[in-house]
Amino acid sequence: MSRPAAQAKGVAVAWRSPVPRPLALGRNLRWSLCLVPSLVVLAVVTLAPALFLLVTSFTPLSLTRPETARDFSQPLVNYALLLQDGRFWNSVWVQAKLSAATVALQLAGGLALALLLNVRSAFLEACRTVFLIPMVLPPIVVAILWKVLYTPDISPIHWALEQAGGALACEPIRLSVASRTPGLAQWEGRRFHPSLTHALRLLPTEEMEAFFIARLRKRAAG
Repeated sequence: MSRPAAQAKGVAVAWRSPVPRPLALGRNLRWSLCLVPSLVVLAVVTLAPALFLLVTSFTPLSLTRPETARDFSQPLVNYALLLQDGRFWNSVWVQAKLSAATVALQLAGGLALALLLNVRSAFLEACRTVFLIPMVLPPIVVAILWKVLYTPDISPIHWALEQAGGALACEPIRLSVASRTPGLAQWEGRRFHPSLTHALRLLPTEEMEAFFIARLRKRAAG
C-alpha cells in the first residue's frame, strides 16, 4: 500500500524513504572491504599451501636438494609412480570404507541428536551447553597442565622432589635432539627444585610436538 493511499484510508504507517543508490553502493562496498583481511588470511593459510603443493607435485622435490623444486622436466612422473603403487590403492580403499562408515554414522547420529534436542525442555537446553564444552575444553586443559607442571605450589614433579628430600633425585638425561633445552629453575619469580635443571624441555618442531621429560630415581636408603 502506498503512503498516499494509506493516509487516505486513515491507516498509520511507518514510511521509510528509499536509500539513494550511490549511498547504498558505497555502504555495500565498505562492508565488502571489511571482509578483505579475513579473505587474505584465508588465502594465505589455505590456498597458498595448496597451490605450493600442486606446483611441487610436478617436480622431483627433495628436501636435501632444493634445486629440484625448479625441475619440471618430467612433470607427470610422480603421478605415474603413484598409480603403480599398491600402497596408494590400498590407502584409497581403506579411506573409502572409513569415509562411508563414518559419514553414515555421523549423519544418522547427528540427525537423531538434532531431532532430540529440538524438543523444548530445560534438560535438553542444558544438554546443548554440555555439547559445546568439548569444543572449548582442549585449549583450557593444555594451558592448565602446563601451568601445573611449572607452578611450584601444585607442580607434581617439584612437589615430589620437595617431599622426598634427598631420597628422590632428578637425573640428567642424554638425548640427542636438536630442539632440546634444559628445565627451568625459576619461572615468573618462582623458584623450583634445583635438580629440575636436569630435566629436558623438547620444543615443538615440524616433526613432533612439545614434551617435558624428567627422569626420577629413588636413592638407596643410608
